Amino acid sequence: MYKKILSALKPYLRWFILGITFFFLLTTLKAHWQEVTKVKVDLQGWWLLITALGVTLFAHIWAGLVWTWIVRYFQQALVGRRGICVYLTTNIAKYLPGNVWHFYGRITAIAKSGGSLSVATCCVLLEPLLMAVAALIIALIGTGLDWLKTDVSWQIGSISISPPWQIAIQLISLIVILVGIHPRILNPLMYWLSRQKTATKNVERVDFNRYPIIPLL
Repeated sequence: MYKKILSALKPYLRWFILGITFFFLLTTLKAHWQEVTKVKVDLQGWWLLITALGVTLFAHIWAGLVWTWIVRYFQQALVGRRGICVYLTTNIAKYLPGNVWHFYGRITAIAKSGGSLSVATCCVLLEPLLMAVAALIIALIGTGLDWLKTDVSWQIGSISISPPWQIAIQLISLIVILVGIHPRILNPLMYWLSRQKTATKNVERVDFNRYPIIPLL
């Protein structure tokens, strides 16, 4: 009964999310419209805004292209221009409360193109994971070359973590994630997740065939 209701509501879920997005944007605009009207933009300001828009758009398109490379690593059909369009359109939902709806949209798009739910989830979650790895690498390199200063201790509850221990934690986290996204670990995990979703043992296996070094770079 629950599955039938969910199947009946699925076609309308997309429009429901879109409606919430517009409602959220309109509510925010209504609350701050007086502040917006006070902003005066001169000619130089317009050029800066146009430049910022161009840089931001290029960054999103580039991120979408890299995401299609990740999808291709999982041997899925949602690649190229179609994949970039899915990435850009679902990215609008990022600004909804919760910050997870863009993930849901991408998982749904991959599943509709023929991928299993577990593979679609791995395709989507690997992107922010690679971003976190890249950030850790940059932070560690910057600290090692003395570009970044880590003089402030982390305070977690009553525990104070000094800068040397911070670097150690970052390095351990980096190693754990780099090992965790290796195909020899990720493939069995995806297969296990697929088995949990189906009652039969005959699960189509989709292997992650290469280490994602290019998307990481």
